[in-house]
This record gives sequence, C-alpha cells and structure tokens, in this order.
Amino acid sequence: CVNILIAGIYSPLCEAMPAGGPRICHPGGSGLFFPVGGDAEANWHPGLKVSLYLFGLGYCFLGVAIVSDIFMSAIERITSTKSRVFDKKTKRVRTVRVWNDTVANLTLMALGSSAPEILLSVIELFKDEMHFGELGPGTIVGSAAFNLLGITAVCICAIPDGEVRKIKDLSVYAVTALFSLFAYIWLLIILMATSPDVVDLAEAVITLMLFPLLVGIAFGADKGYLGAPARATNVGAENLTKEELAILFTELKAEFGQDLDQDTAMTLIANRNEATKTRAQYRMRAGLSKQATRATDPARFAASKDKDYKSEPTKYQSEVETRVQLVALDFEHRHHAVMESDGKVTLSVHRQPGTLPWLTAVTRYQTKSGSATEGQDFIAAQGILEFGPGVNSRDIVVELIDDDAWESAEYFDVELYDLAIVDRHMKVGACPQTPRTQAKSIARDSEALYDEAEMVTKGPYSAAIVTIIDDDDPGALAFKDDFVRIEETKEDSTLQVAVSRKAGSKGRVSVRVQTENDSAVAPSDFEAIDMELVFEDKELSKQVPVVIKAKGRFEGTERFRMTLSEPKDGCRLDEAPDGTLFNTCWIEIAANDENKDMVERLVSRFHINYDRTNLGFQEWKGQFVVAMLPTGESWAEAKEEAGICDWIMHLIMFPWKLFFAFVPPPNFANGWCCFFAALAGIGLLTAAVGDLAALLGCSMCLPDSITAITFVALGTSLPDTFASKSAAVEDPYADASIGNITGSNSVNVFLGLGISWTIGAIYWRVQGPSAEWMQHYGDFLSAYPDGGFVVKAGGLGFSVSIFLCCASTCMIVLFIRRIVWGGELGGPKIPKVGSAAFMVALWFVYIAASW
Repeated sequence: CVNILIAGIYSPLCEAMPAGGPRICHPGGSGLFFPVGGDAEANWHPGLKVSLYLFGLGYCFLGVAIVSDIFMSAIERITSTKSRVFDKKTKRVRTVRVWNDTVANLTLMALGSSAPEILLSVIELFKDEMHFGELGPGTIVGSAAFNLLGITAVCICAIPDGEVRKIKDLSVYAVTALFSLFAYIWLLIILMATSPDVVDLAEAVITLMLFPLLVGIAFGADKGYLGAPARATNVGAENLTKEELAILFTELKAEFGQDLDQDTAMTLIANRNEATKTRAQYRMRAGLSKQATRATDPARFAASKDKDYKSEPTKYQSEVETRVQLVALDFEHRHHAVMESDGKVTLSVHRQPGTLPWLTAVTRYQTKSGSATEGQDFIAAQGILEFGPGVNSRDIVVELIDDDAWESAEYFDVELYDLAIVDRHMKVGACPQTPRTQAKSIARDSEALYDEAEMVTKGPYSAAIVTIIDDDDPGALAFKDDFVRIEETKEDSTLQVAVSRKAGSKGRVSVRVQTENDSAVAPSDFEAIDMELVFEDKELSKQVPVVIKAKGRFEGTERFRMTLSEPKDGCRLDEAPDGTLFNTCWIEIAANDENKDMVERLVSRFHINYDRTNLGFQEWKGQFVVAMLPTGESWAEAKEEAGICDWIMHLIMFPWKLFFAFVPPPNFANGWCCFFAALAGIGLLTAAVGDLAALLGCSMCLPDSITAITFVALGTSLPDTFASKSAAVEDPYADASIGNITGSNSVNVFLGLGISWTIGAIYWRVQGPSAEWMQHYGDFLSAYPDGGFVVKAGGLGFSVSIFLCCASTCMIVLFIRRIVWGGELGGPKIPKVGSAAFMVALWFVYIAASW
C-alpha cells in the first residue's frame, strides 16, 4: 500500500529522465557497479527490489563504518606524530605534537568523518558524465542537518542529569559556527543570485578556497591572533613572580575574607592559574580511560556561578538618593574556601548598613549541591535566620564530611530566600511583592517620611559559594628524566627508568606505563611494556625496568618512547607551564662505537628502518588473524569471551573484515600507506552506496534529493553519532562532541561541493555547449552561450534554505542553554529532554519541508 501511495504521488518522477540518461532502475540505466542484472532487473517486482536494495545499502554502510575506523586509525597515527623541541623560555627539551589540534580537526579528522559524503559527490559527477547529480549535494546537506540536529540531541541527552558540558574554545567554535552558516548562505548566493542555476569556474574555485581560509582563521583563533585567546592563557602558578603572587593573595583575601590562611590561598592560586590542557589531551583521556573522572576547577565553577547568581542592580541601588529600603540581607562574603579536614564552614549573613536596625527580619537558607554532593561531601543544611532589633549578623554552619579519598576541589552553594519582615502591621511575607500601602504604614509607624520603600531585599551577595579543598593530595607523577641514553652492550641489558611522585604522597595510586615505537621498535630493539605502575602510600619513586635487546645494531642511534597515562585514585600527571604533560621519556639506544661510522653511512644511503618494516608485516599478518575471530586475538580467547551475539555479528561482518585486512597497518610510512589504502576502500564502497541509493530511490519513485537527505545521510552519519555520544559523556567539555560538528559541516561544503563543482566547471569551460548539453540545457544557451556547469537550484536551494533556518534556531538554543544552564549539553532532566526533543523536531521539520 505504501509503495502504491508513493508511486501515485511520485509517478512523474519515475518516468523523468535525468541529464545523464534514463534513471538507474529503468531499462538502459546503469551505475558503476549496479544493477548487476542489467535491464532484466528493471522488470523485477518493486517490493523485491526495494527489499534487496535496502539490505544492500545497509550492508555497504556497515562496510563503510569498518573501513572508516581503519581510516581514522591512520589519521590518528599521522596527527599524533611527536617531535622534540628546545624551549627557549624553560631552557629544556620537551615533546610536542607536530600537528596543531585545530588544524588536525579541520583537515584530516574532518576528512575522516566526511570522506563518504565528499567522495560520493565526486564519484556521482563522473558517473553522470560531468552532469550535476542530486545525490551527492543532497547527502551533504542532509548529513549536515542530521549532524547538527540529531547528533546534538543525542549528546544533550547523553549527559547524566544535573551535569553540564560547555564548549571551552569559544573562539574556534565561533569561527567554525559562522563558517558553517556562511557555507550554506554561499550556496544560495551562487545558485540563486550571482549566476542562477549555473556554477561558473570562479564560484567553484572560491568555494574550494574557502576551505584553507577556514583552516587559517580557525588556526589564528586557536593561537589567540584574533584578540580572544582560546586557551593556553595561564602559565602555571609555579611561574608567577613574587609581585604577582602578592597581588593575587590580596585579591583573594578581599574575595574570601581577611582570615584566609596562606596554605588555602596558595591552593586557590594554583587552581586558578593551572596551565590549560589542550583539546588533544582531553580527547586522549576520553579515549583511553572511560573511568576518568571529571576534573573540577574551582575558578571555572566560581566564574560560572558568578554569572548565575550575580544580582541585577535593585531599585534602591539605582535610586539610592531618593529611596530607602527598610532591610537588606546578604552574605558578608560571596566566596568561601575551606579545607576538608576543618570539618565545618561558617558563613556570616549580615544586615546591610543604612537600613532600619529596629525592624525584625527573617530569611530562609538552604544548601544546594554543586560538584560537591550532599551526603558525600557535606551535610545538607536549611533553616530560618531571625534578625531582631539591633541584631546585624547571624551565622550559618555547614558540616563537612572528611574522608581519606582524594578529590579535586569541589563547590556547593548556600542561598537565601523568602526574605521578610515581622511587624505588628503585617505577617511574615515575601518581598518585594508587599503592597505599597503596607510599606508606607510601617514607614509612618517608624516615624520615617519615605514616599516609597522596599520592605526587605536581597543584597548583592544573596548566594555564597563554598569551595572544599581536599588536603589528601595523592600527588603528581612524572618521569625523573625526559631523556635517557643507553649504549648497546654485547648481551641484553635492563634499563631502569625512574618515575617520581611530587606534590603529595597520600594513599595508593597507580598509572599506566607503555612503550611506543619510534625508530626503535619492539620486540627487535626492546621488549614492549604495557603495565600498571603502583605507588603505595608515602612512596615517592618507582623504577620501570625495560629490556634493551643486543643485536649488533647497524643503525647509529634508535629511539623509542615510554609514556605515562590513565592516572588513577586521584593522582595526576605533572605539567609544564604551557600545559605540556611530563608524561613522555625518550630512550635513545646508541650503537657500539666500533660500528658507528659504518652505521651512519648505511643510514644516510638507504633511509630505511627495516625493524619498523618487519614490525609492520607482523601486524599486517595479525590483521588477518583478528579478522577471523569475533573477539580477542586467539582462538582460545574467542572461545572463552565470545557470546552468541558476538558470533552472529562476526559472521555478518566477516567479508568486510577479511577484505579490509588487506589494508596496510598504520606502521608503514607513519600511517600514510594505511591512509591512502583506506581512502581507496571508502571510495569503492561509496560508489556502491551511490548506485544502491539511486536504485532504492528510483524503485520507490523517490527523487534522489529525498533519498540523499534520508537514507544516505543517516547511513553515513550514524558512526559519528556513537563517537560523539562517547566524547560527550567522557570529555569534560563539549568541544570534542558538538564543537567539531560545525567544522565538519563547513568542510563538507567547501571540499565535497568545492572539488566536484570545480571539476565540473573546468570541464564545461573547456568542452563548451556540446550537442548533449544543448539537448538537456537548451534553455540556458541564451544566457550562457559558452555553456557551463548547470546546477539547478530547485530542490537543493529550498533544502538549503530550510536547513539554514533550522541550523540558526539550533545555535540560538545552544546559546540560550549556555546562558541559562551553564553549558550546551546536559543540565536538569526536563530542560535537557525538552531541548533534545526540540532538536529532533527541527530535524523532522527539515525532512518534511524538503520532501
């Protein structure tokens, strides 16, 4: 019935002939790989064709997901390349990434997630003999809509109730967000304004050149060249001068009270001036350790809470010369810091000077959980404070829970509410809703001549923030030396690499220690290590033994890395002032002096590391072994660990797993061999996806534009959905989840359409108006006598317009969420679910309107 209804609505589309010839499901129609049955397949039953094409499309999407994972592993290997540089400021050698994180995200990372959409647009152009096709551009716009609306909705709901994630690098996000909107505005301009229904060469080249412009501006924003540094603004408390420390200490005493002790002040200074971590480090932590807890930055929370609780100027403040409030109550200090071992914190609430001291006022108070939780970090407190005549100050005492487990600095709030006056003329009532006539009666009874008066108001500090500082610091871990050199001996030798524990030694902690191949590779040059290094309570140093192989080296020097990651039980990795972690120790193996000259000559001649090549072949062999198994790396592990569902999924994916095992592992050529081989695999599957999607849409009498924004867009975007959800939950910020959606959407237009349209524009500029062009586009000859690349705006232009409206609305909602709930993701349950539902509704509106 559905097929009949669809056929009735879209029957003209079933018979329409596109510019490249008959539709693919009709006799005479063809694609790159499908239909395999030729013209005979066109006469099959429509229900059978739809079922087969839908299954084939889904199976190809599964293959795309598998090879895309391999593609991303190559990109990760390429972008994680490290280098050793000498820092002139710190006078020491440190390890840095060669690729800037923002550049990597907008180039290779974006290409990894958008490769199917980009390649589909290019492949469709060649398949349709350089004529415009609707499948590729429609997929790009439809994928952008699902990325921004669907994936954002998933990420909003994925955050646990009460938690929020906000974008940290606002400058980079602002650049990519503006470009993501401008990209689609630009499409409307070139399709409907400058040269309607035709893309000339200049417009196509500009579209393509907008990509490097985006990367350049985003890089400038990342580096702080645009006037608003996105990160790396803090140099670390250990590098502050004595004068700077004195100024900060004075500011903290003014903020937290003059009784602030020096130890607490230094802890606050260290927290507020902690060197900012890079986005790559956060992503690494999110990927390597799903149990990693969210670090709490008191300064960040204080800054966000300042925005939430900062009172607007009240009426009596703006007109203080002509108006007087009867009573105003607030906290003496807005911020309070206390050590966990103190057991309690006392907060003073006072009656502001200048108000009437003989009136009795009352206020309710209550504690509210922040990152500190009631029952775990403090005991909930609530009650009523009464300020009798002449009483100007009352105290609130909140008991703290002191435990032996280390925690990051956490905060909770104490707020005043239901402020009122107790007087014979009125009962207790909230203000400022008290009627003016009652206010005047009290003023007259107090023998004060006030024309207008507020009954009782909140002062500027109506809520206090209490920061609990844990004194059970387990310390920071780092290698004692970041570079160790050892000379090869005649037999295998053991090198002891020291790991130190600094700035605390409370409790039992552990860290993961791994070796990473560089020019030296395991197991031919050394024995690989992947272990958990445990420090017992009060233990300050540990040795990590690594076996160096004796093999009569023909290489002058070889190097490998030992890294620390996944610190547990509250410990952390030590950091440099610029945020670089001291978690890497380079180990250099020097050849014996007797062979050194010969080795250097051989290396300079061949420039090949045969150990790495041999390791690459071993891993390549291992890929085929893993492809044969549902789980693990051996049949014994598979029999023990695999369940029925694992075996079923293994049988379904086995052809793809075996086929893509032929892709070289990332060890070859630093990942570039894997990069291009996986890209070729994505291209082949994308061509098959294009054929099957066109066959499915044609068999259902759907235009390619509708097939693109529904089936194809969903299939290509689902792997990104799961990755973004994981990043949203595990990452303390929203940059890695929704912050990269806008960049990816921009890249889709600038590369996906820029490349294909530039090729098409160049072809028709050289070819001119051929007989075939005249047959299909004769109406354009008067306006374009030299021919041109025709891209009819029609459905594409309308779809882009609807997307722009939905995208703008989505970004406004995210902006409002940041203001109201402190972050783009998460928040209270009802607003969180409501925001996600609204995003999904926008996506359905886009689909329905584009249909």
